[in-house]
Amino acid sequence: MAFIPSGSQRKGLECRDHLCVIAGAGSGKTGTLVETLVVRLAESFQEFEADPSIKRLDITDILALTFTEKAAAELRQRLSRSFSQKRLAAAGREAEFWRMQAARLDRADIGTIHGYALKLVRENALALG
Repeated sequence: MAFIPSGSQRKGLECRDHLCVIAGAGSGKTGTLVETLVVRLAESFQEFEADPSIKRLDITDILALTFTEKAAAELRQRLSRSFSQKRLAAAGREAEFWRMQAARLDRADIGTIHGYALKLVRENALALG
């Protein structure tokens, strides 16, 4: 089923800076976030193809935080499905790009706020004392 954004969801899709989505249950946060990430990755691929000196965005460059493990798992699952659909619809280098995004999804910073905070503490334990 195609994602058809509402007016406020469209604003999120058009944002090209940091994005914070705050909304209630069932409001379409996950769908909006998936579509936003896929659009940004696709645009980055196209820009890189036109000018290889531009850094190409990768799913591992993105930080996506949720409040619950369930929401984070749903986000990963929908991204995986979307990457697979994009790969099947593409050819050549673009198909390979979407295959790589799917392969790297397990290394992407997609999780809960508290999980990410714990990761930062573990990675910087010596510096923190």
